[in-house]
Amino acid sequence: MDVTSLFLGPKSENNETFKHFFEVIVEDILNFRNNYHPDEPPIISEKHKLSQPYLHTRADFMQELKMILGKLRAHSVPAWDTSYIAHMNSDLILPAIAGYISTIMYNPNNVTGEVSTVTTQWEMDFIAFLSKMVGYPAFSALEPKHPDQEGYSWGHITSGGTVANIEGLWVARNLKYLPLSVKLAIEDQPGKLGFLNDIQVPWFNQEEVAFGKLGYDELFRLSPDLIYRMVDILKDTYTGQHPKSNPLNTLIKPYSLQYLGVHGIHAEVHERSGIALPYPRVVIAQTKHYCWEKSMEVLGLGMKQLVTIPVDHNYKLDMGLLEQYLDENPREAILAVIPIIGTTEEGVMDPMHRLVTLRQEMENQSAESFYIHADAAYGGYFASVFSSGDFEHLGSPAEVMDAFTGRMEKKDGLYVTEEGFRIKQKELDSIQASLAQIATPLASLRHADSITIDPHKLGYIPYPAGSVLFKNYKAKELISFEAPYLKWSGDTIPGTERIFIGQSTLEGSRPGAAASACYLASKIVPLNITGYGKIMLYNMIAAQKFFKTIPEEKINTSKIIPQYYPDTNVVCYCISYPGVVEHPKYLNLLANKVFDNMTKKMSKQTASYEYFISKTNIKYDKYAEQINVLFKKAHIPEENYELINHSDGGEFLILRSVLMNPLALGLPDDYYSGFWQRVQQLADEGLEDVLDDIIKTKFNNQRVKVLWIENRKSVEKLKNAIETSGLGRYFSFSFLFDNDTLCDFVYRANEDMTHVTGEADIVITDLCLDGSKGPDVDIGKMHPIIQRFSLQKKEVICYSKYLSADHSDAPRIRKEILDAIGSKGGDELTRRIHFVGKESPFEAIEEVLTGGLADPPSIFDTDISNLIKKLILALQRVEKSGK
Repeated sequence: MDVTSLFLGPKSENNETFKHFFEVIVEDILNFRNNYHPDEPPIISEKHKLSQPYLHTRADFMQELKMILGKLRAHSVPAWDTSYIAHMNSDLILPAIAGYISTIMYNPNNVTGEVSTVTTQWEMDFIAFLSKMVGYPAFSALEPKHPDQEGYSWGHITSGGTVANIEGLWVARNLKYLPLSVKLAIEDQPGKLGFLNDIQVPWFNQEEVAFGKLGYDELFRLSPDLIYRMVDILKDTYTGQHPKSNPLNTLIKPYSLQYLGVHGIHAEVHERSGIALPYPRVVIAQTKHYCWEKSMEVLGLGMKQLVTIPVDHNYKLDMGLLEQYLDENPREAILAVIPIIGTTEEGVMDPMHRLVTLRQEMENQSAESFYIHADAAYGGYFASVFSSGDFEHLGSPAEVMDAFTGRMEKKDGLYVTEEGFRIKQKELDSIQASLAQIATPLASLRHADSITIDPHKLGYIPYPAGSVLFKNYKAKELISFEAPYLKWSGDTIPGTERIFIGQSTLEGSRPGAAASACYLASKIVPLNITGYGKIMLYNMIAAQKFFKTIPEEKINTSKIIPQYYPDTNVVCYCISYPGVVEHPKYLNLLANKVFDNMTKKMSKQTASYEYFISKTNIKYDKYAEQINVLFKKAHIPEENYELINHSDGGEFLILRSVLMNPLALGLPDDYYSGFWQRVQQLADEGLEDVLDDIIKTKFNNQRVKVLWIENRKSVEKLKNAIETSGLGRYFSFSFLFDNDTLCDFVYRANEDMTHVTGEADIVITDLCLDGSKGPDVDIGKMHPIIQRFSLQKKEVICYSKYLSADHSDAPRIRKEILDAIGSKGGDELTRRIHFVGKESPFEAIEEVLTGGLADPPSIFDTDISNLIKKLILALQRVEKSGK
């Protein structure tokens, strides 16, 4: 399979294929209508088409259509382009477009096969493909013929992951309460149903027990598998005893959760037995999608019953904390635990294999269990990586690599793909490490009771197209509702038109076009290593290339800090400015500066953007451990960490890039270097926003008083340069420059100098006040002055050519100053001292800013930015709340 043939392409490279299949589709639709009952006359005559109302209406339509097309061109995000690495959105594959477009004119409604005969069949076929991909039992669209129905799975297409997750939890809720309903019915109708209490039903550890011996609390802690088997035995037994009576389902309906509601069934159990059953809880990692709060509310369980477990440093469900929660709350009834297979923000996968093991241990040791619904809305398609061309499971990353590279040519030490893309061995090694992280969670999907997978994400299918799968076919019975006008009677011959999907789905009407898109896509791009698995691996390699081009940390530049090492194709990061930014809220400000300039706004046309990114926010009170790691890498002082709680609602902003375009593998190695350069450029510009915020919040929009010490000749030049630079917007400068005064100042340095510094918060001083250029200048004479300033709690910026990074004496001089200051006051004083070398504009500022420029540049667009960076750092350390 050649991936480049599947997409229209960023430059419409496959335009001929695109146009051709549109022509084929349009011609087919026109021919079908023309030849349907050909003897019937047309309703719209050619003469009528010449009438003025007809022509005016058609002209209005074409005019509005062109307006819409223009707006779409100007303002739609280019998800099809390699520059779009923002949300979980990408180009569509051509088979999906063709399937969708070819079906939409027929407008089938997949609520029932009666009005969507062929698209209903395609939906069932597609769900069968997905079931095979995740390792579920064989799928059955109609009533299974095999007596052991547990050998069949079921599922359907939804509008998206939210509906699929709600439906999975809907089944889990109804299944958990089903044994209680049976017991209530037996107790209320002992004459008719009492004999069921003596029936032996399956129990944990392959034991059996009489149903009547089980109390409500025990029945409320059963495993999903036991519930299905137990209720089936009771149903079959009842039918055997009363073959002509209403089925057991009908008899227990008045006692069901569906009829009584959550509160009602709890009240009924309490009234009959005196047992106050705990309301069931749903457990999920804190990285959950926001739809889970919706699900709890919609299903009447209550958001209070949603328990979030913290994640580890890789943003995966912390199994130790989950086990601790279960141990500390032994009497709670756990309805379901939700592993996330591909978190929305990070693209990582919870350790589902360990969750499956934990459930088995609980069943064996304490006779209690819970439902598992895997939210694989994003990551489900990665299961295709571990499926061979024959749909056999590839158990290890090494097997995946063998299958992946098997068809590639090796040339000049590189692997050459069918598309001509070149892959380095180190890139294969890097994704093999990632595969090791996701292999076991994906292999465990087959143990989930239900799974959500979104084809409109990594399936590259048009919206809307989600899906939900159930391991046990009988799940559909738990949520079925009849519609008289869609019910077939009398004729029992199976057929597609009898498939009434809508009776067992949350949504009724559903587009058949989505089913066609999914079906045709999966026929051309198999759900295994030869098809979608190949695309997933291309995305993973592209993400690794993107990740590895993150610039290394350098002095006087912003720093890109990855949030974690990517397992799939999502890369998250924050931005810092070491040696400049010490307040965590300014990391948010820098990130916002980048985001605001790299996300689509209606005020700017799409073509004006070079790249696109997305963002997310994580709360410090929930992710303190993970955020502190980032703060440490960002060189934020530890005592400032919790300051994030006093700004931005305690949220920390993370930038996010999703590499979803497999064609990015064909980009040159340095393509994304330009992306990072743009990010750092915007971060530089964001420093002005930082300075604005400091002046606004810390100094109440008052200019900060700064004392600048220099020789007379330099001061005159500095005054002119400062006036031109715009620094006066932020700072009010006073100068100490008379040589006699300076001498006196130095001589009296050990006395109280408050009358000299006045109300200044920051002192800027040259270390060579006489302007000497010689190698033997005595810098030590400034030590007492600097010490005096720091004792007054002034922030001191020292500059000199002797502090330049390329000067051999710079380390020694810095150490001498810090040692001299530290001997009097320790770290409290030395942290107030800031150094800038001659690469800064201090001694040549007038050359930069008074060089005849017609329009004075921004202070952040010139070399004076080094001065501003030190001023920003100093301002954050000034110990006052305002002026």
